[in-house]
Amino acid sequence: MKFSEFSEKTLSLTFDDILLLPAYSDVIPKDVDLSTKLTNNISLHIPLVSSAMDTVTESATAKAMARQGGIGIIHKNMTPEKQAEEVIKVKRAEYWMITNPITVSPTDSMKKVFELREKFGVSTFPVTIRKKLIGILTKRDMRYAKENDKVKNLMTKKIVTALTDDYENARKILHKNKIEKLPIVDSKRELKGLITIKDIENKEKNPLANKDSKGRLLVGAAVAIKDFKRVKLLVKAETDVLVVDTAHGHSKNVIETVKQIKKEFKIQIIAGNVATKKGAEALIEAGADAIKVGIGPGSICLEKDALITMGDYTAKKIKDVSVGDKIITHKNRKRTVTKKYEKKYSGKICDINVNGSPQNIKITPNHPVLAIHFETEKEKIAKLGAKYYFDKKKHNKGLEWTEAGKLNKGDILVIPRTTISKIEKQVFDLSEFLPEHFFDEEKVWSNKIGFNSNPKSYNDLAEKFNTTQRIIGNIVHGKKSFDMNLNQKVNQYLESVQYSRQIEPNKVNRFVELNEDLMKLFGYFIAEGYVTGTKNNRQLCFAFSKYEIEYHQEVINLVKKNFGYESSKIIKHKTRNSATVHVFSNAIASFFERLFPLGAKNKKIPETLLKQKPSLLRKFVKGAFNGDGTIKEFRRASYKTVSPSLAFQISEILIRLGFMPSINCEEKKKTEWNKCYRISVSGKQYNRFMETIYPNKKFNESKSEGQQVWADEEYIYLTIKSVNHTEKETTVYNLEVDEDNSYLANRIAVHNCTTRVISGVGVPQLSAIMETAKACSKVGIPLISDGGIKYSGDITKALAAGADSVMLGGLFSGTEEAPGKTIFMYNRKFKQYRGMGSLSAMELGGKDRYFQSEIIDKGKFVPEGIEGIVPFKGKLSEVIHQLTGGIKSGMGYCGAKNIAELKKKAEFTRISYSGLQESHPHDVTITDEAPNYSRS
Repeated sequence: MKFSEFSEKTLSLTFDDILLLPAYSDVIPKDVDLSTKLTNNISLHIPLVSSAMDTVTESATAKAMARQGGIGIIHKNMTPEKQAEEVIKVKRAEYWMITNPITVSPTDSMKKVFELREKFGVSTFPVTIRKKLIGILTKRDMRYAKENDKVKNLMTKKIVTALTDDYENARKILHKNKIEKLPIVDSKRELKGLITIKDIENKEKNPLANKDSKGRLLVGAAVAIKDFKRVKLLVKAETDVLVVDTAHGHSKNVIETVKQIKKEFKIQIIAGNVATKKGAEALIEAGADAIKVGIGPGSICLEKDALITMGDYTAKKIKDVSVGDKIITHKNRKRTVTKKYEKKYSGKICDINVNGSPQNIKITPNHPVLAIHFETEKEKIAKLGAKYYFDKKKHNKGLEWTEAGKLNKGDILVIPRTTISKIEKQVFDLSEFLPEHFFDEEKVWSNKIGFNSNPKSYNDLAEKFNTTQRIIGNIVHGKKSFDMNLNQKVNQYLESVQYSRQIEPNKVNRFVELNEDLMKLFGYFIAEGYVTGTKNNRQLCFAFSKYEIEYHQEVINLVKKNFGYESSKIIKHKTRNSATVHVFSNAIASFFERLFPLGAKNKKIPETLLKQKPSLLRKFVKGAFNGDGTIKEFRRASYKTVSPSLAFQISEILIRLGFMPSINCEEKKKTEWNKCYRISVSGKQYNRFMETIYPNKKFNESKSEGQQVWADEEYIYLTIKSVNHTEKETTVYNLEVDEDNSYLANRIAVHNCTTRVISGVGVPQLSAIMETAKACSKVGIPLISDGGIKYSGDITKALAAGADSVMLGGLFSGTEEAPGKTIFMYNRKFKQYRGMGSLSAMELGGKDRYFQSEIIDKGKFVPEGIEGIVPFKGKLSEVIHQLTGGIKSGMGYCGAKNIAELKKKAEFTRISYSGLQESHPHDVTITDEAPNYSRS
């Protein structure tokens, strides 16, 4: 392996940073030998190990791995007894001869047999009395058995046996007698073992299967630090290798655990994970037989209250965002959150105050944000303004992802600018919002209780239809009763006699067009509206100052125009300086209630309203600003709300109308008050806002020339007011997002995390392999690369860099043999998958891997992994076939006929990001992914 740059201490690379150079080759891929060492005492036919994850490896996966020439490591998120049983299932899956078959007594009940079959996964039981064979119980014998049946009544008594376990002799006896099981006995007919036709077939079917000296499949198991009870049970179950499985192997407890196991038990040990030469040396000195390499280091994190812009342009605190949520990226696209991280953090935090951001963004220093960093004096920026230097490209490198810790006052952060999408004319059908109301082709019953013109007739109607006056009253008022047949009869009769149900107006318009009048009424409601009243008698209310007479009347007129309702009333409050417009219509109130979330802090705009054409959006803004807006101070138009989601959406509407609003979080005047967000349009924008939204209103133009917020076609640019660096202990969060690799935190464009997110420590995987290989190769200890593998080519790179085998989790998840439920979504098949640091995995037993074993309350866990679903991939053997094919192909290009040659001959070349993009298929839409390649 040649690459002089790797000697630089400052250079750390992962698989995506390099490619293997093709070389002269006379090696044909099919002739490549992939055999390797897992430990010096355990050989593998292929360099693949399945990870000890509870959605990857249990007995089924371990059996499939060993049959293909690799090995599976059974996870420890189960009781020690259960894990030992999983090991036993693998060891009993194949033998040349089963030396200790599970036997039953002739007096045993079939209930016991069924329990043994379920526990060990076997279907044939020799029947013995004090080791002497007297019969055999096969699957055929048990076919119609009941739990209370006795073994002696079902077993086959005439059985063919042999005295030796000679392979050819056993094959002949099985074939001649057309049987599938051959007990091996001694001269006293005592049972010595059992040979099955299945084991013979497996030997021929899987010639590369990894087996122990007794012909049993190889299997490994994970153990925690100082979990010696588990170790003892696993050794008793004849596990071939133990993996001391921790996230940080270069630690005192791991080293002591390895030493203690080696002292007390004769078993091979893999220890890890480490990422440095010193870490590997420490574990080798402790007695490890192989070293596992790979620590997923962390880099970018935000504090819990950072507001994330969601797919409907509402805001949600990052701590409340979930995997699967839709968020907005720096390209203003909706993308899915694929992972979420949470971690306790101690160190420097950047506290950045930005014009246009609702609150300071508190972020770790190495967190990339989309920014322009000026390479000039702060005093000049302060004097001439960031906008001046923004246009002078010699003073900056333009817009790029920049670490937060490098930013200064006067630098620029951005949010994406959006445009209005086209949407067809929309009409609301109130009957869809009010299914319990009566309606006809044009009207919906308003359901105003207590306005019937002749209630005395209820008694006559009740007698006529043999029911109560209350039920008749409900039917008269348009409410449905439980007895729909009665409903129909009463209504038919009332129509036939032209019964006057209510004083007019008793109905409202059924179809309401989303026009300028309705949008303005929505604006008033989002600012000043609320719904009150009992369940079946809701009222729509608008709270104003008692002096805002023009708004009182305008709301009444808008209700009449849109809904055909004329009975709204203005109620002035003597004790308060306010007046409320009451709309006494259950139908109208219920429509608003179902369209808009209620409660001041929960207010948000239905996403469909954000897509409307400019004329409608302008009316919405005008209604909202009339209700909760201020147009006077400092030549600034502003809107105030306690709902962060509404603040983000109002801002989004203004952006779509071509304005560049700021959002500020104002200090609470009293501790019991809610935070208040103010959305402002000021400076030159103020003049255009007034001309656009209030064309007939006189106003004093703003003369302000200072530009702290401005825009182009893609982004709105926000100037940094101040940056402070503080040392603190806090909880930090991060997200991974599909495709655009970014999200908006406090409206600022933040780069997606990659894989090194939580702790802020670690080494990229390729460099970690090369560093630890220096220690392992020196003393001849095998090295296992764990993590970072996305494609078969990454495995070739890992082996070339110094690994002897690779441990895989994600690539094997989703296979038929992997644990986890199969789920159908979007007409596709998926399987559950989660990292061992995810919350649910830690609850089940993974907490000790992350040194949190003392935690009892699951709410106290600090997860370092995620959970989700992965596409179903088919059989494990099919996945392994594709992976080994890719490895052999790569080794063929390098002219290496085996792994030892690959390590000697391989040469690397560094590539740029453009080189990485070129390495993948590009300028084409993939409609059918190959079985060995996916960009998902």
